[in-house]
Amino acid sequence: MAYIKTDTTKLKEHGENINKLVDEYDDIINDLFKKIKQSNKENGAIFSTSADAYIEALMKRKEKYVNLGKNLKKYGNSLILYANSLELSKKGDE
Repeated sequence: MAYIKTDTTKLKEHGENINKLVDEYDDIINDLFKKIKQSNKENGAIFSTSADAYIEALMKRKEKYVNLGKNLKKYGNSLILYANSLELSKKGDE
């Protein structure tokens, strides 16, 4: 029977690294949109209607950026779970 050798430690490590990067990404995205929202409130009288429309369009896109982070986090978690399942499978074969 043919076997594929997999380094589950590295697989878990990569999954954990992805999750850490996603946490940083989430912080950046949340901070960015918080600042956009604040600047609109603080400078509302200064901005033109086109700037207001642009800010409104940006705020509508926030969900897409948040969902990207969620999906990347799922991928990182999947790598970790897959590594764990390979380890359990390996122990069962011994």
